[in-house]
Amino acid sequence: MERTILIVDDSKLIQMKHAAMVESLGYSTLAADNGMQGIETLTREKVDLIIADLNMPVMDGYDFVREVRNLPEFAGTPIIVASTEAGEEDIRRAYLAGADLYLVKPVDAETIKARIELLLEKKP
Repeated sequence: MERTILIVDDSKLIQMKHAAMVESLGYSTLAADNGMQGIETLTREKVDLIIADLNMPVMDGYDFVREVRNLPEFAGTPIIVASTEAGEEDIRRAYLAGADLYLVKPVDAETIKARIELLLEKKP
């Protein structure tokens, strides 16, 4: 069964880069330009894991992660935050919002592969 990963990032370039890495591992991808679009995508698609940026228009990554955690059917969906923000406060806020892992961009293929496999192994 093919698993699907949702990439939520306002940068089309980052969406494409992350999608290429994820698809090379055999996963399918969906993309959203901000947290609100990400939530809308979750209402119509089955998603096994989410990679989300923090700095986005309309709904930022912190609010997006909190909203996902409030959706009963996605409360346990693994979320990787991938952001250029490397400060301790940003990382703390992301984890408090409900992120499972935090990566600082740019993210390389080996790191993303290891983190996705780690999180999806735990998920039934």
